[in-house]
Amino acid sequence: MAATSLIGTTVGQYRFLDRLGEGGMGEVYLVEHVALGRREALKVLRPELAQAAEFVRRFRREARASHRVQHPGIVSVFDFGQLPGGRFYLAMEYVPGDRLDLLIERAGKLTAARALPLLAQIAEAAAHAHQHGVVHRDLKPGNVIVSERDGRREARVLDFGIAKIIAPEYQESGVLTLQGEVFGSPSYMAPEQWRAKPAAPAMDIYSIGCLGYELLTGAPPFRGKRMELMHRHLTQAPEPPSRLAPGVTSALDALILGCLAKDPAQRPRAAELAAELRRLSAAPVDFEHAEPTDTQAGGGAEAVPESGSDTERQGPVARRLALRELVEAVLDRTGDRAVTVALARVHEVEAELGRLEQRLRALDGESGELEQAAREREDALRFAVAELAFERDGLPAGARGDIQADIAALEHKLGEVARRLEADLGAIGDRQVTAAAARAEREEELEAAYAALARDALRAAARLPDDLALADLAARVTEG
Repeated sequence: MAATSLIGTTVGQYRFLDRLGEGGMGEVYLVEHVALGRREALKVLRPELAQAAEFVRRFRREARASHRVQHPGIVSVFDFGQLPGGRFYLAMEYVPGDRLDLLIERAGKLTAARALPLLAQIAEAAAHAHQHGVVHRDLKPGNVIVSERDGRREARVLDFGIAKIIAPEYQESGVLTLQGEVFGSPSYMAPEQWRAKPAAPAMDIYSIGCLGYELLTGAPPFRGKRMELMHRHLTQAPEPPSRLAPGVTSALDALILGCLAKDPAQRPRAAELAAELRRLSAAPVDFEHAEPTDTQAGGGAEAVPESGSDTERQGPVARRLALRELVEAVLDRTGDRAVTVALARVHEVEAELGRLEQRLRALDGESGELEQAAREREDALRFAVAELAFERDGLPAGARGDIQADIAALEHKLGEVARRLEADLGAIGDRQVTAAAARAEREEELEAAYAALARDALRAAARLPDDLALADLAARVTEG
């Protein structure tokens, strides 16, 4: 099937919606999983790769590696297989956001306060992968997506699908790896990677050092043509980042240069690196001139606006604080009964509102737990189906009956998980709507209760015109 004909078609469980981009391995498409109703990114590999038996074996093993590395900072791999035309694919989590290389291109070098949280998240993702026996081997800005989550920008690492497995039970043999084979992008490759040494976590640390160097200075530590790059990575010491970016501290200089040590044994481990980056972080990431766009591999869309500014939120809070001071002063001086009753009403409505907020948070948590549990079951079932389908496709047509029956049973379970989740989330959604409506009513009641309290407190204060402190508090409430 030609690449241009995929858009608008449904192939197996995937409806092809859009083409997000392409790279050296193939194209990336935005798809919808028909049974689950979920948008995902499908990386469709180059057709000629399907002809290499060695690649087919590696592909399956590395798909397993990708699937077992589940972490908030890593773009998840759900599924793998072959399209009817023979092209291999990896089904991945679709992350709206922008590639880090595009953000760097627009923003230039970043302050440490902006760069360090991103680097820490990348290091944490690498630490998790290393603990599960997986080395990325191609960490670079183009393999990092900056996404929005809960109002914060976060780094998500792509393409663990080409990782080499280093856990003992998954050691690759010479049959699967060609002598002298090199993976990675030249500007970010460790010296031992140029020498085609076996994959090891220290390679990723070196790449993170190169990436951090680029974030802080605007360029990776070495530039040039491929052979020049190889020579420099193998023999030259990089210039300290602080010479190119004066805001870089000596501690950060030492950390980045430590990642770029020629000897892998002298580099920090990923978990140690992440902890030190967190310690050095002074502020959350804020790309003022590089808003994230809604794309997995290029393109653009408007960024999600931030919530209201501090100035916008300060008015009501300041007015209520001033009113509280006035009420306390009035009660201290007069013990006014009307003010006491009005204040009790405010407390009553605030307590009811607090209970509703707590209920909504609990429902959100329940919804999140249900989705997480269902997602884990879905992922396990989908990957089992992919494994069986891979086995089935390698058998003669007449010998596929039993394995096809197993696939059908697993797909039926997958559908049941999706239907049960939809029903459970629907029930929670109904309860959320009811609670949200009640909250809106209580918020209106609270506004009215505060207005009544203000009227009573100002009326009581007016009866003491000679009390200057009381008059000043009353003026602050009136002005607010």
